[in-house]
Amino acid sequence: KMFADVLRRSVRDGDLVGRWGGEEFVIVLDGRDALFGTEVVERIRTNLSSTCRVKGTATVTASFGISDSTMAGSFDQLVRIADDALYQSKEDGRDRGTIGDPMRVKKAVPRRNAEHLAAMNLDDLREAEPQPTA
Repeated sequence: KMFADVLRRSVRDGDLVGRWGGEEFVIVLDGRDALFGTEVVERIRTNLSSTCRVKGTATVTASFGISDSTMAGSFDQLVRIADDALYQSKEDGRDRGTIGDPMRVKKAVPRRNAEHLAAMNLDDLREAEPQPTA
């Protein structure tokens, strides 16, 4: 619940955030590039750290993989690029964001048979977007 609150405070109105499965989330920053994504990631990490301190909870960290629409032609490929970058963030010490490399994903052997147990497309995220209350 705390992480969801941090996400809400860290993204713009109109950005889409959804649970991807387990402890993974997808964030869609419409109309922005990967460099902007790194700014959002840093804002999320900073907000998460300060929220943990203020609430007196155990420190929670977050690792991110970042892709943008210039890297691939389909949402599924963008997710694969971001997923590979997420693993790179974890391998590099966690609690960081990494911009994905489309060429690395094209050459790489898939890490697992199914990318994610939860299959989601952008239309599903838009349908789940909270509606304004009166």
